[in-house]
Amino acid sequence: MRTRGAIAALAAAAALAAGCGGDDRSPEDTVSEVYAAIADGDFETVCSLTDESAQQSLIDQSDGAESCEDAAAEVIGEEDDTFDDVEVGEADIDGDTATVTITSDSLGETDEVGLVLEDDEWKVTGE
Repeated sequence: MRTRGAIAALAAAAALAAGCGGDDRSPEDTVSEVYAAIADGDFETVCSLTDESAQQSLIDQSDGAESCEDAAAEVIGEEDDTFDDVEVGEADIDGDTATVTITSDSLGETDEVGLVLEDDEWKVTGE
Protein backbone atom coordinates (compact mmCIF):
# COMPACT_ATOMS: atom_id res chain seq x y z
CA MET A 1 0.00 0.00 0.00
CA ARG A 2 1.59 3.27 -1.12
CA THR A 3 0.06 5.25 1.74
CA ARG A 4 1.93 3.08 4.26
CA GLY A 5 5.15 3.82 2.36
CA ALA A 6 4.45 7.51 2.60
CA ILE A 7 3.71 7.18 6.29
CA ALA A 8 6.96 5.31 6.71
CA ALA A 9 8.74 8.12 4.91
CA LEU A 10 7.16 10.65 7.26
CA ALA A 11 7.27 8.51 10.36
CA ALA A 12 10.60 6.77 10.11
CA ALA A 13 11.69 5.89 13.63
CA ALA A 14 14.81 7.96 14.07
CA ALA A 15 16.21 9.52 17.18
CA LEU A 16 15.92 13.30 16.73
CA ALA A 17 15.80 18.43 19.36
CA ALA A 18 16.07 20.63 22.34
CA GLY A 19 13.41 23.13 23.27
CA CYS A 20 10.85 24.63 20.95
CA GLY A 21 11.62 25.86 17.48
CA GLY A 22 11.94 29.54 16.62
CA ASP A 23 8.31 29.58 15.51
CA ASP A 24 7.29 28.18 18.93
CA ARG A 25 5.93 25.01 17.30
CA SER A 26 6.72 21.99 19.48
CA PRO A 27 7.59 18.59 17.98
CA GLU A 28 4.07 17.44 18.95
CA ASP A 29 2.54 20.47 17.18
CA THR A 30 4.56 19.73 14.05
CA VAL A 31 3.45 16.10 13.95
CA SER A 32 -0.19 17.09 14.55
CA GLU A 33 -0.01 19.66 11.75
CA VAL A 34 1.56 17.16 9.33
CA TYR A 35 -1.18 14.59 9.89
CA ALA A 36 -3.93 17.23 9.73
CA ALA A 37 -2.43 18.45 6.43
CA ILE A 38 -2.34 14.87 5.09
CA ALA A 39 -5.99 14.41 6.07
CA ASP A 40 -6.88 17.65 4.27
CA GLY A 41 -4.78 16.92 1.17
CA ASP A 42 -2.67 20.02 1.92
CA PHE A 43 0.63 18.78 0.55
CA GLU A 44 2.26 22.21 0.50
CA THR A 45 2.01 22.22 4.30
CA VAL A 46 3.13 18.58 4.51
CA CYS A 47 6.28 19.42 2.55
CA SER A 48 6.96 22.62 4.49
CA LEU A 49 6.98 20.61 7.73
CA THR A 50 9.28 17.82 6.50
CA ASP A 51 13.03 17.79 6.06
CA GLU A 52 14.85 17.19 2.80
CA SER A 53 15.23 13.43 3.42
CA ALA A 54 11.46 12.97 3.91
CA GLN A 55 10.75 15.06 0.82
CA GLN A 56 13.23 13.05 -1.23
CA SER A 57 11.73 9.79 0.03
CA LEU A 58 8.31 10.88 -1.24
CA ILE A 59 9.80 11.88 -4.60
CA ASP A 60 11.61 8.52 -4.83
CA GLN A 61 8.32 6.65 -4.20
CA SER A 62 6.50 8.57 -6.91
CA ASP A 63 6.33 7.84 -10.61
CA GLY A 64 8.66 10.67 -11.57
CA ALA A 65 7.27 13.64 -9.64
CA GLU A 66 9.74 16.50 -9.51
CA SER A 67 8.41 18.32 -6.44
CA CYS A 68 7.57 17.18 -2.95
CA GLU A 69 4.02 18.50 -3.31
CA ASP A 70 3.38 16.53 -6.53
CA ALA A 71 5.00 13.42 -5.07
CA ALA A 72 2.95 13.64 -1.87
CA ALA A 73 -0.29 14.06 -3.85
CA GLU A 74 0.60 10.99 -5.90
CA VAL A 75 1.96 8.75 -3.14
CA ILE A 76 -0.39 9.71 -0.32
CA GLY A 77 -3.38 10.60 -2.47
CA GLU A 78 -5.88 13.39 -2.12
CA GLU A 79 -7.81 14.11 1.08
CA ASP A 80 -7.70 11.08 3.34
CA ASP A 81 -9.77 11.02 6.51
CA THR A 82 -7.88 7.89 7.59
CA PHE A 83 -5.53 10.29 9.33
CA ASP A 84 -8.21 12.18 11.26
CA ASP A 85 -7.87 9.94 14.31
CA VAL A 86 -4.08 10.15 14.73
CA GLU A 87 -3.31 10.71 18.40
CA VAL A 88 0.00 12.40 19.09
CA GLY A 89 1.91 11.50 22.24
CA GLU A 90 4.60 13.42 24.08
CA ALA A 91 7.95 14.15 22.48
CA ASP A 92 11.16 12.55 23.63
CA ILE A 93 13.64 15.36 22.95
CA ASP A 94 17.39 14.79 22.74
CA GLY A 95 19.38 17.81 21.62
CA ASP A 96 18.29 18.82 18.13
CA THR A 97 16.30 15.64 17.55
CA ALA A 98 12.98 14.33 18.87
CA THR A 99 10.74 11.31 18.59
CA VAL A 100 6.96 11.52 18.95
CA THR A 101 4.74 8.46 19.34
CA ILE A 102 1.54 8.41 17.31
CA THR A 103 -1.42 6.04 17.52
CA SER A 104 -4.19 5.51 15.00
CA ASP A 105 -7.17 3.20 15.33
CA SER A 106 -7.90 3.57 11.60
CA LEU A 107 -4.41 2.44 10.68
CA GLY A 108 -4.36 -0.10 13.50
CA GLU A 109 -0.89 0.79 14.64
CA THR A 110 1.36 2.78 16.89
CA ASP A 111 4.47 4.31 15.37
CA GLU A 112 7.21 6.79 16.10
CA VAL A 113 7.80 9.94 14.12
CA GLY A 114 11.31 11.37 14.05
CA LEU A 115 11.95 15.09 13.93
CA VAL A 116 14.97 17.30 13.59
CA LEU A 117 15.42 20.96 14.47
CA GLU A 118 16.30 22.90 11.30
CA ASP A 119 16.64 26.69 11.30
CA ASP A 120 14.80 26.83 14.63
CA GLU A 121 11.84 24.83 13.29
CA TRP A 122 10.91 21.21 13.95
CA LYS A 123 10.71 19.12 10.76
CA VAL A 124 9.54 15.53 10.35
CA THR A 125 12.44 13.51 9.03
CA GLY A 126 12.53 10.63 6.59
CA GLU A 127 15.62 9.04 8.06
